[in-house]
Amino acid sequence: MEIERRVRRTLVSLTFAAALAAGAAGALLGVCGPFTDVAADAFCPFVLEIFTLGITTGTSPTTYDPTSPVTRLQMAAFLSRTVDGVLKRGSRRAALRKFWTTQGETSLGLTTVGSNPLGVEFDGLDIWVANIDTVSRVRASDGKLLETWTGAINARYLVLAMGKILVSSLNDPGRLYQIDPSQAAGAVTTVASNLGGQPIGIAYDGAKFWTANIGDGTPGTGSVSIVTPGAVIPWTVTMCSSLVESTSGGFATAPGAATSKANLFMSLLFHGPVAEAGRNTASGGLLAILPALSAERK
Repeated sequence: MEIERRVRRTLVSLTFAAALAAGAAGALLGVCGPFTDVAADAFCPFVLEIFTLGITTGTSPTTYDPTSPVTRLQMAAFLSRTVDGVLKRGSRRAALRKFWTTQGETSLGLTTVGSNPLGVEFDGLDIWVANIDTVSRVRASDGKLLETWTGAINARYLVLAMGKILVSSLNDPGRLYQIDPSQAAGAVTTVASNLGGQPIGIAYDGAKFWTANIGDGTPGTGSVSIVTPGAVIPWTVTMCSSLVESTSGGFATAPGAATSKANLFMSLLFHGPVAEAGRNTASGGLLAILPALSAERK
């Protein structure tokens, strides 16, 4: 315990030495850092640490008020700042010593990709962008355009799974494209061409791909497609158009999808009165929770 305290004091001392070197000496003239009401005892390093990390700023520029109670609102602020600090210290940006946030559009790096880029996903190394007819691969570290895949007609959204890049297309019937990032760029592979009309939301549950299809945008034309990967192309597609019944039958529109370990979450938008679970629902939105048919579930 004593060794830990000594190490902490050393780290805090180094931190404040750096602050002094950076010109912050005016804020460090109290008994314990900037605080005149905190003794330079065993607790001082802890106070200095949370002050340096921005978790607390004290009750004034020179007082910490160590004996006052903390309200639940103040505690919420402390906990939130602590979580933010942990994320910053444990992130890749922290490892690269990038303790800054880009400010203003003139400071942004720009990379030219295909026309009308929409879907964007990050695989941990590169950024994948779905353009209207192509898919771009951009190196995240410097924004360099690495490769472009062609043939992705009306490409919209992407999901990274099975070591591949899967892309939904805004066609009617919808299509599902696949890219093998280990291969040289070329034309995408169409693994399914009979999805519901205009798939946009796409999710993977560990075994199957789910797409939320908006149809033609009118009530009753939306649907959900379940795509089962296989060794042979085309992959098997199962349509689900009556999970939630509207006045016209089927989904109104299903614009989004995401999965957790246990469930698939499908956002549904309705444009008129909808009979759902025995009651009428006015025009608005609904989040449908479906059992994700994952290989992990028994």
